Amino acid sequence: MIRCIDIEDMRAKIQAAEDDKNRIEEEQDRFSEKADDIAGQQANLQQEYIQVCADLKSSDLGSKKRISLGSLRREVSCLPTTAVSGLKSQTD
Repeated sequence: MIRCIDIEDMRAKIQAAEDDKNRIEEEQDRFSEKADDIAGQQANLQQEYIQVCADLKSSDLGSKKRISLGSLRREVSCLPTTAVSGLKSQTD
């Protein structure tokens, strides 16, 4: 009888572990999708930043472009630090 109780306890533990594993896999998939979305946004901001920098270097477009560059830099500052350091090296 005690052996049956131990077996049932182990089944419950195995089921709980499988449930945890499935939950973690679902979370991992969600985070992966979110990371892909953020990477796309980062790439778009990076291209916009590079274009604004190129425009400013090629000609004096006035204060409007400078304001755009300032707002873009604020957006870039919200990105992870590894992305920002990559942007700085590309614009130098």
